[in-house]
Amino acid sequence: MPFWKTRSRKSLDTWARREFNARKSNIAPTSFTVPTQDTVWQANKGRRVKDIYRSYQATNPGLDTGPRLNQAAKDTMLDNISHLSSPTVNVYGQGRAHNDTPSFIRDNAHQRQRTNGTWANEAPLGNRASNLFAYRINPVNPQGSTGRFTINSRQDQGLQLAQALEHEVNPATKKSFVTQSKMKGIDRLGQKTDDAIVYFNSKPSWNQRRKMAKRIRSNVQTTDYTPQGMDRIKPGVSWAQRPQHVDPTKPAYSTSHGTAHATIIEAAIRSTAKHYGNNMTQANFDKVYSYKLKRAGLNANNPARLKQRTAPIKKPWESRFQYMKRRWG
Repeated sequence: MPFWKTRSRKSLDTWARREFNARKSNIAPTSFTVPTQDTVWQANKGRRVKDIYRSYQATNPGLDTGPRLNQAAKDTMLDNISHLSSPTVNVYGQGRAHNDTPSFIRDNAHQRQRTNGTWANEAPLGNRASNLFAYRINPVNPQGSTGRFTINSRQDQGLQLAQALEHEVNPATKKSFVTQSKMKGIDRLGQKTDDAIVYFNSKPSWNQRRKMAKRIRSNVQTTDYTPQGMDRIKPGVSWAQRPQHVDPTKPAYSTSHGTAHATIIEAAIRSTAKHYGNNMTQANFDKVYSYKLKRAGLNANNPARLKQRTAPIKKPWESRFQYMKRRWG
């Protein structure tokens, strides 16, 4: 491993190589010379990206040594989280209307008690609320994002985590670069590769990143884990910018860090097969993967960060003559 590669690149290499080695034996060298086979490959792209993303999500801290909460404790936590909703901050279940709270989370907890834990033939509503994929904690007018801070913690820190997010997005206390936030549902805390996210829309300075991590860690007991492809700021708090394709005609990358990088890895596997055929070695894949990271606007040696480029990027399968001809016409 070249010594100049950062932790963020090394962690991505581990993930990308694992996916490449798991798939290369199933790719016929002629897959991209026969039009029908290429069409089938393209048609299954979404499924492959999802499979690669699941591999990312399955990589988790495994360090949640805190107590797992019973339903009564989770109901109380849900109720307290819902009370963070205010005229300037919305708290709601991801995928639901922003004005569905505080009633959604709060009423789920109380409705469970009022109906003795049942609701028609479905799981208790308190269970359903605590098992949601995520809770959004946003200013009333959330903006888009160009990157994220990721926080890893434990289930028993759910309320403290929500309070920390509310502080970061509240217009009275938030920093100008912060746009919105979310946290995993209570049942999911401490189980996945990221428990909470604070989104930003302009690159925060080193000092701003350090201060945010310090604020969060002053109230939340974090788990020392850094998701793949991210830069560690403090134990349990990391950050990364969102990939931005250098070709403006290409669709934007997903705002999901894992999905965006799964898309890049899938593209690198496909290009390695297409351009190297029977010579699909890890060395060739590594070169193609570095190229795809650059095409995604990222610093190939530190992919947590974007890197501005003015010159065309050399393709690993083209000769220097071909590159110079393409560059200078």
